[in-house]
Amino acid sequence: MISKVQLINPSIAAILRLDNHIQMQYEIISKQLTLLRDEVGPGERVVFLELPQSINATQDRAADKMAQTWWRIAGYTTVDKDMVFQLELKRLSNEIKVIQEKIKATQTTDYQVKLAKEHDRLQKAYTSLLTKYERLKLERVRKDIRDKQERIDRL
Repeated sequence: MISKVQLINPSIAAILRLDNHIQMQYEIISKQLTLLRDEVGPGERVVFLELPQSINATQDRAADKMAQTWWRIAGYTTVDKDMVFQLELKRLSNEIKVIQEKIKATQTTDYQVKLAKEHDRLQKAYTSLLTKYERLKLERVRKDIRDKQERIDRL
C-alpha cells in the first residue's frame, strides 16, 4: 500500500515516515518516564519540566543541518499553599469590609439588599476557603506523620 501511495504522491509517504518516527520518540520518552517514576522512593519527588523550543527550517538550506537546544536550570521554587490561602483570605476579608462600609453608608434599600447579598456570597467564599485551609494543614500533619513512620519503618 505504501508503494502505491509513494507512486501517487511521495509527500504522503514522507508524512507517514515522519509520523511513525514521532510516535516512536513518544513511546521511548513514555518508557523512560515510567522507569524514572519506578526508581523514585518514598519521600522523593520527580519533577517534569516542559522546556519550550521552536525550530524553523527552510527547504533549500536545511539539508545536512542539525539543530540542538540546551537548557540550564538555575533552580526551582515551590508554591507556599499556606501563603496563597492567607492572601486569598485577606483579599476576601477586605472585600467583605468594603461591602460592610458601603452598607452602613448607603440609604437606598435596594442597593443595601444587593450589597447584603454580595456580602453573604463573599462570607460563604471566605468560610469555604478557610475550611480548605484547615484541611490543607490537617493533610500536611498527616503526611508528616506518614513520612516519619516510613523513616522509622526503614530503620
